[in-house]
Amino acid sequence: MKAHRASALVVCVVALLSASALTANAKDGFVATLTSAFPAHAKPGTKLRISWTVNRPGPDAAIAFDATDVFVRLRGPARGDVREAFATFKPHPDGAYSATVKVPRGGIARVEIGVAGTRTYSNGRSERADLLFPITNPPAVAKRG
Repeated sequence: MKAHRASALVVCVVALLSASALTANAKDGFVATLTSAFPAHAKPGTKLRISWTVNRPGPDAAIAFDATDVFVRLRGPARGDVREAFATFKPHPDGAYSATVKVPRGGIARVEIGVAGTRTYSNGRSERADLLFPITNPPAVAKRG
């Protein structure tokens, strides 16, 4: 009976690890492309409407990334000087997203596009763990600080 339980446990662990690997690999190769004009030197506090697509280029056609919790994040030059906005929480079968985000206090030093995630530890503590997509056409942003 103990051998049967041990075998079942091993099968469960292998299945969980395989599922985790498939989930992680499912996002591999996806890239973001800005599709709206990007005023890199916008004044702090200005609201910008940013549009982008997320897809995985393929030999015949790109595969669209369709998810909720997709965001654009603007980082200022100072640590913690961050603003982010989420795209609408609806299907995005074409991989096209947009959101309105405010420019951080110190201006824009870096742009990030990603999907929000959560990491939960065995002690029950959770923290945000986002997946960021490489941007194929990153804007030239102001170098400040």
